[in-house]
Amino acid sequence: MLQFIRKPSYDFLGKRHYAYALSGFMVLAGLVSLATRGLNYGVDFRGGTEIHLKFRSAPDLSALRSRLEATGLADISLQRYGTAEENEVLVRVGGAEHEDAARALGDVSRRLTETLEGEEARARRAAGGLDLNLASRADLAAWLGAQTPAGASLPLAPEKAQALAGAISDLKNARGGLLADFDSLRPVAGMEPGVLEMLRQRASLGDFAVRSVDFVGPSVGHELRQKAVWATIGSLFGTLIYLAFRFEYKYGVSAVVTVAHDALLVVGLFSITQKTFDLTVVAAVLTLVGYSLNDTIVIFDRLREDLRLRRASAPLAQMMNTAVNETLSRSILTSLTVLLVVLSLFLFGGDRINDFAFAMLVGVVVGSYSTIYISCPFVLIWEGIRARRRRLA
Repeated sequence: MLQFIRKPSYDFLGKRHYAYALSGFMVLAGLVSLATRGLNYGVDFRGGTEIHLKFRSAPDLSALRSRLEATGLADISLQRYGTAEENEVLVRVGGAEHEDAARALGDVSRRLTETLEGEEARARRAAGGLDLNLASRADLAAWLGAQTPAGASLPLAPEKAQALAGAISDLKNARGGLLADFDSLRPVAGMEPGVLEMLRQRASLGDFAVRSVDFVGPSVGHELRQKAVWATIGSLFGTLIYLAFRFEYKYGVSAVVTVAHDALLVVGLFSITQKTFDLTVVAAVLTLVGYSLNDTIVIFDRLREDLRLRRASAPLAQMMNTAVNETLSRSILTSLTVLLVVLSLFLFGGDRINDFAFAMLVGVVVGSYSTIYISCPFVLIWEGIRARRRRLA
């Protein structure tokens, strides 16, 4: 093992009472926040619709929120998506009123697009026109099949309308979901002058496009919350069984208390900051359970070797300090490596994984701390209780 700290002899467990106070305060703050404010559940858990929009120019989020709230849509949250230059926004509309995904998506998308589209696009739509930036491939094909190119006497043939709709959609996707002007359609395969002129007259190019729409019904959201809780409980129970066989029962209980402490601190911090709590965050929490457990097992394994070699000739607290110091270089290297990766994800990974990276960032710090100041001291408390019982017996 690489030892960049030569023969460390820090008295970690001598400071355990300060750690008790710090952990107690953080856990209490998290519990109070969970009881009073709760978690800011994402669409995964609370049900609702998530719409990914791309704008031609940088949108004013406050003005956008005001316009959307005026439609009567409930529980709206807006979040910038990607880099600032991409002009993308994630709109979350909570409070799904029914389980029918098609109805929910159609209702929310229709109300949102009708609110955001410009006067020109609205007027052309009322006259039977189409916004090419908002139209899906199927809608575009159906609309083209009913249109007559300029200078022609018959509408476009169905096969030609399908092929043209596919080519226009592919070009739109290649340009990030938005077409800037009608001249950009000239290179499209099958784009004849008469068709292009017809599009100029009857179609429009709106200032935004819908990149994706996701829906989760209320009962599905409730089921996902339950499964997330059971997944966490199952991981803790599996940890207890594994360590009870690998070491002793007290070490298994200590590891479960440690990872439960870590998970509670991360969840509590999400409640305090009101960052979005969704399935990706649950995945981060379960990942951190494994990370914290790995560090804990390394220290317990070294402690078991020391106890076997020295036959418990020294006090248990001193043996634990020795085990922590002997694995300190390994723990620091592991934590720093993970921390640098997670920090990069948090700073440069974009809004989509920001909450996941935040959970991992907090969890790595908390997991490194709890391995030393929660897992080992808990075993000391356990042994102290057993010693008092033996004396009383």
